[in-house]
Amino acid sequence: MQDSHPVRVARWIHSRYRFPGPPANFAAVLGDHPIQVDFRDWPPEVSGVFVRCVLFPSIGVNQNHSKGRRHFTLWHEFYHYLVHHDQWNFYCPWEESRRERECDIFAAHVLMPEEWVVELKGPLWVAARRLEVSVQALSVRLDELGIRRLE
Repeated sequence: MQDSHPVRVARWIHSRYRFPGPPANFAAVLGDHPIQVDFRDWPPEVSGVFVRCVLFPSIGVNQNHSKGRRHFTLWHEFYHYLVHHDQWNFYCPWEESRRERECDIFAAHVLMPEEWVVELKGPLWVAARRLEVSVQALSVRLDELGIRRLE
C-alpha cells in the first residue's frame, strides 16, 4: 500500500467496504485477502500476532481476551499485513514501537471513526459494546477526539 499513514488507510478501508455502521465487519474485508485467522489459548499478555509467509499469511488472536479486545487485535494485526511488508526480516526497538503505534491508530480509526463516535449515546459500556471495542479503547478514542462524555 503506497500511502500507508494509518488514518488514511483506515479511511480507505471504510470507503472500500462501506460499512453501514458499527461494528466494522472484519469478515467482509477478510474475503478479499488470503489471510488465515486463528483464535488461540495464549497467556493474558499476548493479544495477537501476525505471521507473514509467502503462501498464506496468518493472524493469531488470544481467544481468552474480551470480544472488544479481540476485535481491536484483528484490525491491529491486519495493518501489519497491509503495510509492514518487510516485517519478517526487520527488528529495531524504536522502529518496532512506532510500527505498533501505527497499528493501534489504524485499528482505532477503523473501529471508531469520528463520524460513528460523535453519534454514540448512553453509558460508555453500552457504546463500547455497540462498536465491539473495549471500554478502555473507546475511552482513549474519546480523549483523542476531545469528547468528554456521551449524552
